[in-house]
Amino acid sequence: MKKSTSFFLCLIILLAAGGFAFYLGWSQFKVEPGNIGIVVSKISGTNPEPVTHERFSWNWEFLIPTNATLLTFSPKSYVFEKVVGGVLPSGKEYEKVYGGAADFSYSFVFSATLKCTAEQIAELVAAHEISSQEDLEKFLERNASAACAAAANAAIYALENGSADSLESAKTIMEDAAGDAMKNCSLESIEIISNSLPDIALYKNAKASYADFIRRLEESISEDAKREAEESARFSSAIRKMEILGDTLKKNPELSDIMKNSDNVSKVLEAINSMQ
Repeated sequence: MKKSTSFFLCLIILLAAGGFAFYLGWSQFKVEPGNIGIVVSKISGTNPEPVTHERFSWNWEFLIPTNATLLTFSPKSYVFEKVVGGVLPSGKEYEKVYGGAADFSYSFVFSATLKCTAEQIAELVAAHEISSQEDLEKFLERNASAACAAAANAAIYALENGSADSLESAKTIMEDAAGDAMKNCSLESIEIISNSLPDIALYKNAKASYADFIRRLEESISEDAKREAEESARFSSAIRKMEILGDTLKKNPELSDIMKNSDNVSKVLEAINSMQ
């Protein structure tokens, strides 16, 4: 009887311990529907197998106190609105061809939809790039900025070089460029909400005329410099003559009396004019 009681007591203890161990390692119930969990262990690192509410998951790492952590994320799609602006290559210089009347700047307002899969999130956690839902959203926003910038650059390049004649015809080029800019996430869509584009034909004409514009500008500057040099020479000559006059008056005080006589002023000025 005593052996039977001890056996059942041990069985109950074992069942309780087993149930407690099962509860500790059971990670499925810790994740809300629609979310995923990533197990990070001090001993075994990041488990690449995501934990979901819909699938049974048990992890032995939780049996060791303070060893494991379950990080939860929402792998849904996120929409970001980004503004990208700039100036066509050397546009500020080419604007000078038209006296600053032309404007070769551009701007886009994009709406980009991005998403990280459960596997990509696990990779990001393992690489120590994210450790929370906030980190994930910031990571996606940085990728959205990179995607929109790449799309804008691709569109401008296509329009400038003639590989597209409109934004609509450049759509595939923009999408490919935006997708290539992604890092450990997926671009689901990218749309242009609004845009402001310069006159590409006018830009190309300014680009073609720029060398001639610079040549004419240099010639004009050279002529101005020549006129300034001549004016400076005349001014220096006048100053020199005034210095000679001053010295002459000091040496010949009687000239002052002569200059007081208005009838002789012209003769004195002629004499000064002849001074070298």
